Amino acid sequence: MRIFRRIFIILFGVIFFASGMIYVVEAAGSDGEYDGIVLVAHRAGAYFAPENTIAALEQAIKDGASVAEIDVQELADGTLIVMHDSNFLRTAGVDKNVWETDYEELMSYEVGSSFSDAYIGEHIPTLDDFLQCAEGRVCLMLELKSTGHEDMLESNVVAALYRHDLAYSCIVGSQNEDILKKIKQLDENIYTVYIACELTEEQYDMPWADSYSIMFTSLDSDMVGRIHSTGKTVYGWTANTQNAMQSVLESGADGIVTDNVYEAGQFLKDKSIMLHFKNYLPIMRKML
Repeated sequence: MRIFRRIFIILFGVIFFASGMIYVVEAAGSDGEYDGIVLVAHRAGAYFAPENTIAALEQAIKDGASVAEIDVQELADGTLIVMHDSNFLRTAGVDKNVWETDYEELMSYEVGSSFSDAYIGEHIPTLDDFLQCAEGRVCLMLELKSTGHEDMLESNVVAALYRHDLAYSCIVGSQNEDILKKIKQLDENIYTVYIACELTEEQYDMPWADSYSIMFTSLDSDMVGRIHSTGKTVYGWTANTQNAMQSVLESGADGIVTDNVYEAGQFLKDKSIMLHFKNYLPIMRKML
């Protein structure tokens, strides 16, 4: 009878474990989070599509990102565009600076073919394009880039957020503390993130930063713990390998900023399955 009891327990265990796996796989990423870890698409997801484009954003949403980080700059005519570099040479093949270009000229630039023939014809989007595409689908983290040539970058960004009714569902960030101060002066309820390669202890609780996005190589559990003690969130960027993602997890950070949202999602699903398996083994040993 003992052997039949063991067979029954093993079969029950297999069914229990399998049902648990179905739950873990279905639940992980269902709301853009994996066991509480937020996935942030760096430059809207720069691995599968041209960075900072609508095509990249669409792919990031499909791959399960809950946040898409984008770069925002201001053209000569005040138009807000989504663009990382201050010059168009790398992405569009045009050696001209952002502050020297207006919207009409921008529309003649093409950034898809340098990435892949599949994206020929992809253009540099405006911030309005991104806000319209993201509304109700994904949270945007706007990194405001200062070139020193813009006139009203902060107020224009806030106005765009108001225009799309997204002022309180987006995150506004910068590596420039003065920009964050201005954002808070314009509207203290807009959620902000300070972006940095590293932090000093004096910066752990800046009043104009509601959260922090730090280069993953600078993160450690002490830093994250002390920032958490102030009630603020921490993201680690840019984690594109499993070792980098593991480093972010071990620091205790709340989110992984990555070019490859799909890979990060698979990594976290695997972590969830392994944790489920480890929790299941002691129960089976006791039953046997």
